[in-house]
Amino acid sequence: MANHNRDPQTHLSAAAEVIASERHKCQAEQTALRRFRSRIRDLADDTNTHTDVDATSYGTGQATGRLMTRTNPGTHHTNTVQREIRTAYKQTVMSTAAATELNETPVEHMAAEFSPDISTAVYVSSDPPPNLLTAIGQSTTNMITARGELMQKLDDEAAVVKPMSSEVARIIEEVDSCESVCHESSFHELINHHCRLGELRDECAKVADRRQSDFHSTYDGQYTRFEWAEYLYDECRANHPVLAAVTELIEWIDELRKTLSQEITTIWPASWLVASLALLLQDTAVQTVAGISSVSATTLSMRSFTSLVFKNRMWALISPRRASCLT
Repeated sequence: MANHNRDPQTHLSAAAEVIASERHKCQAEQTALRRFRSRIRDLADDTNTHTDVDATSYGTGQATGRLMTRTNPGTHHTNTVQREIRTAYKQTVMSTAAATELNETPVEHMAAEFSPDISTAVYVSSDPPPNLLTAIGQSTTNMITARGELMQKLDDEAAVVKPMSSEVARIIEEVDSCESVCHESSFHELINHHCRLGELRDECAKVADRRQSDFHSTYDGQYTRFEWAEYLYDECRANHPVLAAVTELIEWIDELRKTLSQEITTIWPASWLVASLALLLQDTAVQTVAGISSVSATTLSMRSFTSLVFKNRMWALISPRRASCLT
């Protein structure tokens, strides 16, 4: 049987692991952001900061609008607030596995999460705006919402990939089973295996079509569909694991069908020839006893071999549907 060096199942396993891992990290980040927001609100209550701010949406965190000045802010008080914000951020958001993997400084991380202005006000500025805590609180809320949207998108991806992975896994199991028994199959069984593999190949193509259709039709949100695939499956062997698995599976099926075709058209007719020659000798003996020359008997038997073996025996075993599978 065909020797293949592919393992389609690894693509599917990797995809499931990546989706689950990313969702776990995302949920941990959302929890950390909620803790950070709670500490910022407590700090705002303690400092009695009054602001009038309109933070932008989706986590940019850049404050706009009229800023209220604080009465006698004091350098010591300002530095204390900044230190409290830095400590809270370090102990919550920066303590997550996702933040650790990014290998960013708190200044870089906060600039990416909220905005460069907020990061500068927290870590660099000696005179941060009085509405800083409110702006951070609003930006944190935006990022909590964004994490929720991302988790929903991951759940949607899992809802699509999981049943497709199950379907591909079923096909893999059936192809593997077919390959393992083909070496001991009869002619009739080889024909059945060949036809069944053709049907499984069609099922693979349907899975690929559904995945392509879903991939191109359901995108919305922060990423383009191609950026989404690269973001989510960057550590996988392929950015489109379901399609990669289906492609390898189809190649495996094609190799196996080719091998079966060779066995059907080469090995079994040769085996039949041996059996038919034995029948030929029997026919010759009978015809000789009947007074017919051995030459005439041989000619008659060869005609019998041609018509009986290749027509009556072989093609009678192959229905029109099965015969078409040999192409």
